[in-house]
Amino acid sequence: MKHTFSAAFTALLLLILTACGTTAAPTKESTKKPFSFASWVDDLSRPDIVALTPEQALEAYNASRHSAVSKREGAGGVSKRWPEGLGMCFPSDMHAPADDAVAIIALFVEKGQEKVTLRQDPSGFRNVIGVHGQLTVDAYCYRGGRNQWMCPERTVTCLIVAQAVGHLMDSCTWDNSVGGSYWVLDRELFLNVWDGAFLSVENS
Repeated sequence: MKHTFSAAFTALLLLILTACGTTAAPTKESTKKPFSFASWVDDLSRPDIVALTPEQALEAYNASRHSAVSKREGAGGVSKRWPEGLGMCFPSDMHAPADDAVAIIALFVEKGQEKVTLRQDPSGFRNVIGVHGQLTVDAYCYRGGRNQWMCPERTVTCLIVAQAVGHLMDSCTWDNSVGGSYWVLDRELFLNVWDGAFLSVENS
C-alpha cells in the first residue's frame, strides 16, 4: 500500500514539474526594447563596450522602427520619446539624411570632452557646430523669451552635442531622415539638427 501511494505521489509530482516547465517564459522578442540612438551614444563613449558602428546602428533602428514606440504620428512629426519634453521635431522638408546624423554623432563622440565655444555669429545669433553631408548642427541661445543671442559666451563638450543628436534621432527620425531641436545647458541653449540646404535658403 505504501509502495502504491509512493508511486502515485511520484507520478503526480512529475506531472506538476512537467506542467511548470512548460509555462511560457518571456521571450527576447517580447521583452525587446526599441532601439535607442541615445543609448548607442552612451555605448560609443564607453571604452569597455564594443558599440555598433554607425551603419549597424541605423540597421538596428530600421529593424525596430515599426514598433508602437517608434511609429510616426502626424504630418509634422511628434515627440515620441522626449526625456522630460526637451525638444521638438521639424517638418520633414527640413530633415537631413539619418546616415549623416549617425556619422556626425560618431565624430563628436570621438572628440569626447573637447570644447565647442559658442558666441554670437556676425550674421546673427546662430553658431554652426558641425556639418556632415547634408546635415548641419547649429546652436541658438534662448534668453529673455526670444530667440536671440543674449547669453555670454558658452562652451559645450562634443559629447554633449553627440548626446543631444542621439536624443533627437530617438524622437525625430522617420523615413531615414532626421530634424529637430534639443535643449542643453539648463534650457538656455538649444541645438538644431537639420538639412543644411534649408539653412542656406533661410539665410538668403
